[in-house]
Amino acid sequence: MNIVEMLDAMSTPPAPAPEVVTLDRPIIEAILAELEAADPLRAVVTGLRAALAAPRPELWVMFTPGPNETYAFGSKEDADQAAADLIAVGQRLKAEMIARGESVEFWHEWRAEVVLSPWEPAEHFEEMALEQQEDAKNLRAMAVDSAAEIDALKAADSQLRQQLADVANELDGLRQGFSQQAKLIEEDAETIESLEGRLDASEARNDTLRLDATRYRFLRDGERAGLEYWDNEPSVATDEDVHYGEDLDRVVDNAIEEMLERTQSAPATCEQGEES
Repeated sequence: MNIVEMLDAMSTPPAPAPEVVTLDRPIIEAILAELEAADPLRAVVTGLRAALAAPRPELWVMFTPGPNETYAFGSKEDADQAAADLIAVGQRLKAEMIARGESVEFWHEWRAEVVLSPWEPAEHFEEMALEQQEDAKNLRAMAVDSAAEIDALKAADSQLRQQLADVANELDGLRQGFSQQAKLIEEDAETIESLEGRLDASEARNDTLRLDATRYRFLRDGERAGLEYWDNEPSVATDEDVHYGEDLDRVVDNAIEEMLERTQSAPATCEQGEES
């Protein structure tokens, strides 16, 4: 076969299959008996005998109780696996009902048996083709539904991401506001600390002024009450004491204390001083 013939063979569609007629074995046996009586060596007779002598292919199905519950499979292994999977699903559903606290009193165990096919090979494979076609149709419908769900999830995800971005922007704004507020609070704290320092200084000055006023009143009262005494005792705090570096406040305090002691020890003298 040259290249042109090969290309023609590959591009030419296959011819339709010849018609196949299925007959029961007893009918074939009766026809062969008549043909063999006439001429047992005829080709048609020997061909039919060879076909009848060929082993019948074992085709398997899964059967479950119920109408139209027979499913064709290509091999016994596939049928066994499908039966085991179906029984496992039933057991799982029963366990879930028990876990939810539901009654399984009327639960019927799922059954699945693998038996030889009730159909001729052509019918068996036709059933397989129909089942696969139905499965493919269901899978396509599920794919369409899944695609719609995926699109909805993508839209929801996009919306959620936008909401998260908006929240992030709001948080950034809040952080900036909090940062400004913290800065203002820090400045206010410094201002308050400065004012507290000034207040403490003012209170210290007020204490000093109050002490000076108290000293002044003591000195004034002492001058009034004991003028004669102070004439006899010119001063406890002399210029010489101050000259040698003694603190004037301490000297005045000592003088006030000494004046009070002497005034208390000699009230008569003070009274005479007031009368004079």
